Amino acid sequence: MVEHFITYFSEENNFRRKSLSEDAARQFRRYDWKGNVRELRNLVERLLIMCEGKVITENDLPEHMRSTEKAPGFSFNDIKLWKDFKAQSEKYFLEEKLKLYRYNIARTAREIELPRSNLYKKIESSGIIIPDNNSEADEESLQS
Repeated sequence: MVEHFITYFSEENNFRRKSLSEDAARQFRRYDWKGNVRELRNLVERLLIMCEGKVITENDLPEHMRSTEKAPGFSFNDIKLWKDFKAQSEKYFLEEKLKLYRYNIARTAREIELPRSNLYKKIESSGIIIPDNNSEADEESLQS
């Protein structure tokens, strides 16, 4: 779809056609498009206008799309046993949900429909580290 919008806007606005670097393409595929096609369309149009070079790179993308993190912290090829896959998948899921809800345990537990006591146990058994600047004091403010 990115290529479609690049072609569309280049022809419609008489822009010189630009290409997408592999890193930028990877970020487009990795990004969670909450705004769907409209968000994608608007971003491609903006990139064509704002990027000075012939190639749109990862550095041209908005900050929220640029990745400083790796994809899941494991590779399917490295996992041999079903139980190891389940454990690593669960840990990754919990880490991502905790980040999403700013490490608020109560809210995360509610959103993933898991009793808070179970979430605490899973955090401990998985070795997930909760950053110090995210205390449980925030939990009370989100429960009301």
